[in-house]
Amino acid sequence: MDHLPLEILFKILKACSFDDIQHLACSSQFFRKTTRSILWKKVTIPLNGYAELKDKPLEALQNTRSIIFKNDFMTISPTGGVQMLEKILPHCNKSKIDLLSFNSIFYKNVIPYTLAYFDHVETLEFDSCSYLRDNCPPIDRIPTYKVLSFNGYTRFDEQIIRQNHHLEEIIINHGCSIDTGEIQVLGKATSLKKLELCCVNQYEHSQPGNYLNFKPLGQLTNLTFLDLSFCYIPKDSFQELCKKLAKLEVLKLFHSSTESEALKSLKHLESLKELEIVPPRYHNMTIEFFKSLKASTTLREITFHFTMCRGEDRQYVACLNSFNSLKKINIRSPGEIIDDIILDLDSVWEYQEWTHAGMTFCNDIGTELVIMFAKA
Repeated sequence: MDHLPLEILFKILKACSFDDIQHLACSSQFFRKTTRSILWKKVTIPLNGYAELKDKPLEALQNTRSIIFKNDFMTISPTGGVQMLEKILPHCNKSKIDLLSFNSIFYKNVIPYTLAYFDHVETLEFDSCSYLRDNCPPIDRIPTYKVLSFNGYTRFDEQIIRQNHHLEEIIINHGCSIDTGEIQVLGKATSLKKLELCCVNQYEHSQPGNYLNFKPLGQLTNLTFLDLSFCYIPKDSFQELCKKLAKLEVLKLFHSSTESEALKSLKHLESLKELEIVPPRYHNMTIEFFKSLKASTTLREITFHFTMCRGEDRQYVACLNSFNSLKKINIRSPGEIIDDIILDLDSVWEYQEWTHAGMTFCNDIGTELVIMFAKA
């Protein structure tokens, strides 16, 4: 909204029902001039440019449950960040925050100062904060957080999970460099129900002698969701996880690599309902992989890349037709072989709909087959 003149923005706001507005994300100039009668449920606060804030009313933050502190242009000084926070934080509800997020925060005093103010936060999110390149955020004093999310520049130690028996979800996304020691720390968070560990150092750790040991994650016996995208998973680690994670319902392996022999261990995941397995495009896989999954009576959805079954088109289609438990099948396919897939579908599958994202078919037991248009 920032590119519109302020007078036009205020006319728009006056015509809105503020009870329906969920999120305000705007420039500091607009935020300072926003009417005090608006109680935003979610607000993005740009920390840069707040030098002239002074005593402007900030009552709009009283009922805010989700706060995102953002610094786009690095114009804020180290001391100025705290000075601005001193004006903003007293207007926030310190004991009822659903989401506290830090986006592109470059100065180390901003995050500790803010965390020291709040008593109850359910989700803590750190996105591209270079402060975390060498420092672990002091989050142990907030024992209430259930979700912890990192995107880039993260260092882990025991402090992240110490004294927190409520932690249910950890998200570690691209830009975070993970080693075996940090995986051991994650393995101690036994209350976890969801773990997303999407690394970008897959190829570094796919070389002999430099493998990551994922076995400590087998201690997370309460996990129902596990995402190991962009990871190289050694055979012994993969087998260990499949044998120990008895409650796992969702497993995502997008552009992950392991030995084909290890994938046979998926049969041990007796609670598995959803499987996404999209290896690098030319990772060949035999029809035996799909046949081994057929024994599962819980699997409801599977996503894979068409080239996993390169050269066995008709066999894999026949195999999919025989899955009685599946309710949805997603096939990622490069555009040049879309026609080949459709030609291989027998009369069991009926064309249902077409969208810009793909084509949907359905069989006589109500299973959906979605062919997604992916780049070659």
